[in-house]
Amino acid sequence: MCGRYVLFSSAAEIADAFDVVDVPALPARYNVAPTTEVPCVRLHEGRRCVVPLRWGLIPSWAKDPSIGTRLINARIETLFEKNAFKTSLQKRRCLVVSNGFYEWVGPARARRPVLVRFDDARPFAYAGLWARWQPNDGAAPIESCTIVTMAPNALAARVHDRMPVILDPRTDGARIEEWLDVARTVDLASLRVPRDIAGLRFFPVDRRVGNVRNDDAACIAPTGPADTLPA
Repeated sequence: MCGRYVLFSSAAEIADAFDVVDVPALPARYNVAPTTEVPCVRLHEGRRCVVPLRWGLIPSWAKDPSIGTRLINARIETLFEKNAFKTSLQKRRCLVVSNGFYEWVGPARARRPVLVRFDDARPFAYAGLWARWQPNDGAAPIESCTIVTMAPNALAARVHDRMPVILDPRTDGARIEEWLDVARTVDLASLRVPRDIAGLRFFPVDRRVGNVRNDDAACIAPTGPADTLPA
């Protein structure tokens, strides 16, 4: 599950990491929540571009956009089986740009958040799918996205039983090329295998991230040592 994440890298850092030209200015986001617009990378006429997509996939056949609140994540194991995802898998793949994601650990009444990120806080991406939905009233279409998830690797398993499919521009160039190029068939069997990701850590953070109105740098300030579960 990935229900909150952060993106605070500058437009220049994102452009350099993902080989994109003309990245629009992006405000730092420390508590990104579903139904908001998020920056994503996709191909347009063979070139990578950054576009805003609403987080929470709205399939083209949906009766109304409310379905998007239930489709913020897509399990990689069943992408071909779900009507909501299989067309996007074949025709509309993207990267959801991020600097880290939150998970909550501990018993239900005392859950604490942790932030999973690279030790140098560099930008990376989640494998994503997107769709275009046209309202019946003739209003402008809504383009939306979902984050693909998989079984966790050893680090992520300490905080949750799922993790996003992480694509790091420094080491996953070939995987990124394959994912974005919808003319190619993605090797899902290989992509879904949990793997160690060098430099990925988790840090306990303050419970204020549980409120989406809190969206400032204090949300990501560690409250304890790296890879240590909150007390």
